[in-house]
Amino acid sequence: MIIGITASRFCENKNDFYKTNSSYISFLRELGTDIVMLPCENGISMLSAVDGLILSGGYDVNPLYYGEKRQEVTHLADDKQDLYEMSLVHAAIRCGLPVLGICRGIQVINVALGGTLVQNCNDHYGNLHSVQIKNSSLLADGCICVNSFHHQRVGKVGDLLKVTGITFSGDIEMIEHKKAPLFGVQWHPEKQYGGGVIETFLNLCQK
Repeated sequence: MIIGITASRFCENKNDFYKTNSSYISFLRELGTDIVMLPCENGISMLSAVDGLILSGGYDVNPLYYGEKRQEVTHLADDKQDLYEMSLVHAAIRCGLPVLGICRGIQVINVALGGTLVQNCNDHYGNLHSVQIKNSSLLADGCICVNSFHHQRVGKVGDLLKVTGITFSGDIEMIEHKKAPLFGVQWHPEKQYGGGVIETFLNLCQK
């Protein structure tokens, strides 16, 4: 099985580079999966060569794409990265490719499908907290413990998406597409307390 994972674009000494956190790669390799990094230049053309797509974490989505002004706390990713990843979402839906959005990834999915983000929510950054799973077609209903490394979250939910994971304070932390094999989580399942999310995603990729 081959999983494509988005790579963040950054500039150093006037040269462009792409990177992704090694924790994604280590976790997937432990599960016997091969990984391909998808840079902006040719990521969409490579979708036909992978069995699933992971939208990885990173900097914040530009609020321009959900109709808001940028707040001071928002640390923008490269505009090219935002547009590229949103186009990946639509391309994957068209071809029925399984997609998992992690942290920034869930936010990209939501914005790509017409949703909005809350630009600042520092109430549980760096802490473990509970998420209630309900009405999910992927995870069993119940309460799971997850990690937290984000300062933004899903606001208005995008078209054809449903909320399937929420904190006790009402923060949305998991969404699923109503028709396509696509979902996103706000926590980092490749780190401790993943809740079986990546394993569930890989099962989708095998179908």
